Amino acid sequence: MSLTGHDHSVSDEDGIAIIKHAVERGVTHIDTADFYGPKTNEILVGKVQLATKFGVESMGPDGPVINGTPEFVRSSLEASLQRLDVDYIDLYYIIRVDRNTPIED
Repeated sequence: MSLTGHDHSVSDEDGIAIIKHAVERGVTHIDTADFYGPKTNEILVGKVQLATKFGVESMGPDGPVINGTPEFVRSSLEASLQRLDVDYIDLYYIIRVDRNTPIED
C-alpha cells in the first residue's frame, strides 16, 4: 500500500484516516515497503499489524537495483524497525529475487 510518494501520495491526515478506516472494517494485513515515500510510508502504517519489504538498494538506469545480501538485509531491517518505531515486524520479505546472492545466504 503506497500512501506516500511512488505513483501518488495523500496527506498524512488522509493516509492515517485510510488506515484507520481499513482496520476498523477488519483489515489485519497492511503491506508497505521501505522505498515508498521514500521511507515515509512505513511511518504511516507503523501502528498496525505490519508487513514490509526490503531489497531495493537504489534505482538504476534499467530499474531497481536489488540487494539480498545478509548485510543489506540486516541494515534494511534495522532501519525499517527504527522508522516504524517497533521492536519487530510481523512479516519481512524481499521485494524481488536477488539473482547475485545465493538463497542460502
